[in-house]
Amino acid sequence: MPEFIENDEVRVVSIGCMGWRNGNEDKHIVNLDLGDKNMLFCVFDGHLGSEVVELVEEKFVNLLLEQEAYKKKDYKQAFHDTFMAFDPIIDKVKEQILKKANFPGQKESVAGTTATVCLVTPTQYICANAGDSRTVLARSGKVIELSHDHKPTDELEKKRIEAAGSFVDNGRVQGNLAVSRAIGDLFFKRRDVP
Repeated sequence: MPEFIENDEVRVVSIGCMGWRNGNEDKHIVNLDLGDKNMLFCVFDGHLGSEVVELVEEKFVNLLLEQEAYKKKDYKQAFHDTFMAFDPIIDKVKEQILKKANFPGQKESVAGTTATVCLVTPTQYICANAGDSRTVLARSGKVIELSHDHKPTDELEKKRIEAAGSFVDNGRVQGNLAVSRAIGDLFFKRRDVP
């Protein structure tokens, strides 16, 4: 079912469709009033369960607004800090996530989500992403890419994965995960890497 949101500046329609899976693991945010005429658009593509993507959808806006960088209008840093803040939050509630997902005895959540987020201010677009969710801007009949996919097949991403003590097999992290960056996926994150 389409969702229509508008203010004096824009009219937005958002719609999602579920593929072949039994449940929907995708979420989105459209917030046209973050103050200072800022608007936020987010798409989260969950994988291996909906528990993490639901948590991210619930907490993303407030977590972004709490960042010191956001208050200083350093939006690029604010997005970075927001993305990085989620894994510790997920780690704290992983037992509840595993219980909700009905994975008894499992110690780490394998659920995660890619993200592509765009903040529109009166003077600029600031886009950030993790994984292979994409943001593009259509202007005067031309498409401008605003994000860059994070895939294990990318040479720099592969080196980062290997430096973290993991491996890429058949184009996937540990032969399993098709993206090299995401929120969550704690099972694949054995230690901190940039």
